[in-house]
Parts: sequence; C-alpha cells; structure tokens
Amino acid sequence: MLIEGKISVGSEGNPTLTLEKPLDLYQKPRDAAPSVVGISQQQLDELAKETDLSSNGASARAGGDWRVTAAAFPSRDDALAMNRRVRSYGYPSEVAARDGAFLVQVGGLSDESSARALMASLRSIPGIQMPVIQPR
Repeated sequence: MLIEGKISVGSEGNPTLTLEKPLDLYQKPRDAAPSVVGISQQQLDELAKETDLSSNGASARAGGDWRVTAAAFPSRDDALAMNRRVRSYGYPSEVAARDGAFLVQVGGLSDESSARALMASLRSIPGIQMPVIQPR
C-alpha cells in the first residue's frame, strides 16, 4: 500500500505497476490477477493497528517463545467470532484446535514480560475475561 511518494510493485508472472496515488493498495489474490484499489483513511488506520508498536506494549519476533491464549471455546464458530473481534482491536490472533477446544491466541511473543503486557491489554476486549500466558 502506498502512503506517500511513489513505488513500483509486481508479482511473479505479472507486469510491474507503479503506484503514485496515496492510499492505493496493490493486491494479488491467490489464483487471480493483481489489481490496485483505493482505500479510505479509516481503512489505513485499521491496518496500521497491526503494525504500530507501543512503547509499553508487547513485542513479537519470529520464533518468539511465548503466547497468550485470549479465550477457549467448544465451538469453532464462536472462536472465529472472537478471533475477528481480537483482530479488530489490532492483535494478530489466530484460532488453534487443542484438546477438543478452539483457542484464540496470539503467539510469537519475545518474552514473558511481553506476554504479560499483552495479557493485560486483552482484558479490555469485551468477552475476554482471563487470558493465559504460556511458553511455546
């Protein structure tokens, strides 16, 4: 996505395109041709939540050894609904099946203190009561 300036982007087997208009987004769906679409400032603000770093928040890294389980559900549909809610708050959560339950969790946290910081933040999301931290 272009925020400012100019950039050339492309994907294998497709021509390179130059983005020059702020808020243009290059997207390449699986098994489909790439396209460029414009997004709103509100959409950019939502996407930015996934990449902005807070000075007092949790940090993640590739291969991070800690995770926070936000909630567990017997139903996959309920877990997916909570996962959408957690992601709407800017957390990169995922659903994992474990021991007959569906867990909504955020992994890849760098250390226990980051996991604890995230655990505290997740409590502000409606429907999350007692997140649990675990080493990998």
